[in-house]
Amino acid sequence: MKTLENKIGKITEHEIELGLYQHFVNDDYSVQRQVPLCQKRIDIVAYDEIVVTAIELKIRDWKGALRQATVNGIACDFTYVAIWHEHINPALNVINLFKERGVGLMMIDENFTPTVVVNARKNQKKKISKKAYDDVKQYLRTV
Repeated sequence: MKTLENKIGKITEHEIELGLYQHFVNDDYSVQRQVPLCQKRIDIVAYDEIVVTAIELKIRDWKGALRQATVNGIACDFTYVAIWHEHINPALNVINLFKERGVGLMMIDENFTPTVVVNARKNQKKKISKKAYDDVKQYLRTV
């Protein structure tokens, strides 16, 4: 969990993660938090037998989230960045970066409801690492 110094306003990334996770669970998605990928973790993964979608959460750091989401693309079919609604404008100002990289953009509101601003493009199989993809799928089968 973020420390008090890292809090922005009254919300933490951990609280957003829990709220968004619960939103997807309530909508009958198969979803896991903190899924291991190489030496990092994907904040949220929604999945079924065919498609794996990664969501990287940030309160306001769209640059860091975009970098992480791009890495997540080696193991997932779709990747998204989710930004807290109060801090979405800087990401909206560079929306073409998300489109160029094929990374989707979501805005998370105060009820933890995501609104897709940019749809993610399906990652090309040549960009997906088979081992990383298989490792994520195996992890999801065991939880």
